[in-house]
Amino acid sequence: MTKSVFVTLAGHTNAGKSSLLNALAGYERAIVTPIPGTTRDTVEETVELGGIPLRLIDTAGLRDSSDPIEQLGVERSRRAMEEAELILVVLDQSQPAREEDAALIRAAVERAPTIVVLNKQDLPCQLEWTEPLDLAASVPICAKTGAGLDGLAELVAQFFSTEPNSGYGELLTNQRQAEA
Repeated sequence: MTKSVFVTLAGHTNAGKSSLLNALAGYERAIVTPIPGTTRDTVEETVELGGIPLRLIDTAGLRDSSDPIEQLGVERSRRAMEEAELILVVLDQSQPAREEDAALIRAAVERAPTIVVLNKQDLPCQLEWTEPLDLAASVPICAKTGAGLDGLAELVAQFFSTEPNSGYGELLTNQRQAEA
């Protein structure tokens, strides 16, 4: 049996995490609406990307909320990041950068190999900062049209061995993982 890599899709509300899950799955696995907070529980799907089997975990958007149900979803999102072997931080590049985005990238990089997915490349880019993007590999995509998914596949393949007997999911580790 081939091991799937545990991948968390993390980001703020309406960044396009569920749309990315659907694009990679090839069908509408997750509900997508323009209403922030639509995803409240984790949604899982197994796909192959870049020759690597992935167990994708779509998570609730990370934000402060007074809604107790949404708070539970955000807590599940944070737990999924803790357990991830790879984190895809999904950002809406059509929106201005926020300090919360930079903090999320820094937190992801401390936990696991991270790829910053700059979604919504079909819209004018408003995301302008460099420091957080220098911490992790990044790729522009449009989850809605599928543009850029080949570039994402190439980046994912760089983190994992596809050699026979490698047991997919054997990571090139970051320093914290190597020390553990």
